[in-house]
Formats: sequence, C-alpha cells, structure tokens
Amino acid sequence: MYDYDNFFLAENDMNKAISFYTEILGLKVKYDFRDKGMFALKVGENEPAIILKDKVKFPDAKPTIWFVVDNVMETYSSLKSKSIKFITSPYQIFTGFAVEFDDPSGNRLGITDYSKTKLNTEKKQQTTNFALRAIDLADVVHFLQFQQILDHETEFMMLYPEERSTDLSILKTKIKQIITNGDGFFVAVDNSEIVGYVHAEKGQFMKNKHSAYIVIGVLEKASGQGIGQKLLTKIDEWAVNNNITRLELTVMADNKKAQNLYQKSGFKVEGVKEKSLKTLNGTYIDELYMAKIL
Repeated sequence: MYDYDNFFLAENDMNKAISFYTEILGLKVKYDFRDKGMFALKVGENEPAIILKDKVKFPDAKPTIWFVVDNVMETYSSLKSKSIKFITSPYQIFTGFAVEFDDPSGNRLGITDYSKTKLNTEKKQQTTNFALRAIDLADVVHFLQFQQILDHETEFMMLYPEERSTDLSILKTKIKQIITNGDGFFVAVDNSEIVGYVHAEKGQFMKNKHSAYIVIGVLEKASGQGIGQKLLTKIDEWAVNNNITRLELTVMADNKKAQNLYQKSGFKVEGVKEKSLKTLNGTYIDELYMAKIL
C-alpha cells in the first residue's frame, strides 16, 4: 500500500449530504454519479476524493478508507494468507480492481489498483511484443485477473462476471489438471501480463480422443494484432503433435468477428444450436457448431 485512494462516507439522504459538503463546507465537485449512487468531492488539489455513497443503493455502506496497491489480486492473495477476512471477492471498477475488508475493530478498509487505466494507456501504444507459450502453474494470479477483465469486456464468454470464482486454489487445481491431461493450453503474454489464451480440451474416451474442443479469448487492448490467429495456429501445431484430427468449437450466432477469425483458420459451420443460451433479461441466443478437420 503506497498511497491513499479515496475516502467513502455513507449517506442516508444524498441531497442533504451534497448540499452540506458543497454549500456549507465549500468543497468542489469532482464527479457526479448520483444515478449510480455516488458523488465525489475534491479536497484542494489532492487526488484522493471524499466519495458520498447513497445507502439506498448501497445498504451496507459505511465509512471506508481505500489504499492504492500495485495489484489487487496479488495483495488480496497475500492478505488472505494472513487470515484477513474480506467482505467480498475482488471486483472490477472503472479504473481497475478493488476489494474491502474490516480491521479488528470493525473499521472498513479497501484496496484498489489502476490496472484498467494502465491497460487503456498501453492500448494506445499498440502492444506488439507478445510471446506465445504454454500455461504454467505460476500464471494462476495473472490468468485470473485476465479472466475477470475479459468477463467485463465482452458478453461473448460463457460466464457473467459475478459467476467467476476468485478462489486461486481452485483455479490452480484446474490448471494442474489441464497440464496433467495433456490438453493444449497456451497464453499470449506481454511482459508479465496475459492478454490472450486458447484452451483445447482433448476427448477423454476411445471414440473421441482424436478431437478437441476449443475456447479462446483475447483482451480488447490486444485485439487487431493477429493474436487470435496466432493462438489458433499454435493449437494446430499442438493438435498435429498429439494425433488430434478434429478441432471443434461453438460460437454465438451474433459474434461475427469471432466467426470470421475461425473461418480464416479453416473452420466450417456444421450446424446451429437453437436457443442454446439465455441472457439475464430472458433473451435466447443461438450458437453455431464449427469444426476443422486436420
């Protein structure tokens, strides 16, 4: 923890609170997100703000101090190993990730990073020096962070953000099992950051062990640089070396960008899974079966 971030106050009446802090105390407005239940106030030229939280939208809100860390996921894991009990799992906010916990006396504290702001800055620079390699157990923290960002960036992955487990031990066990099974699992890495991945799960039985089911994902900041194509090429190489002659996948029918990528890699549509998925608002989504014979 190397700096203060923001100071949160819980308010029963937002209009009265805003009037008190702006008109009586004379604090300047930093941002007004009343529709989201928050109102931020500047204190001089300091970056940390006082943020009023509407208890109508945040019933469990209480006065809280947030601190800045380099990486919420890593700090969360470290503090959890020291028996810190967190209010929730780490969650994504506009600038990165955050999570809250109480001190021994019940005072609320929080940590946040600015990972998403860093990603947006790096996106402008167009990342090109990425490397492709097999997944490793040491990647567990970075891969979870990658998954959480991807869950928020796109609706084309299977899970909603709140469905994603943040238990690092579960993910580590899953990665270990994938490696043991000999599946194809490769990541695209820019320095130490994972920006894309592909997983090809081999068939487990005599009749389908020649086939593998593919899932792929690339962060928005790394899109348009050929990473998806290179990941699929990597899976082709893995498949040839592992006697896999059929690669298959499903893709949402309205995900035209992904369909174009797969078609360029030699996949063909084999059929339609009608009403395969259902969104939270009740809308059904068809999926396409696509496959490639090597």
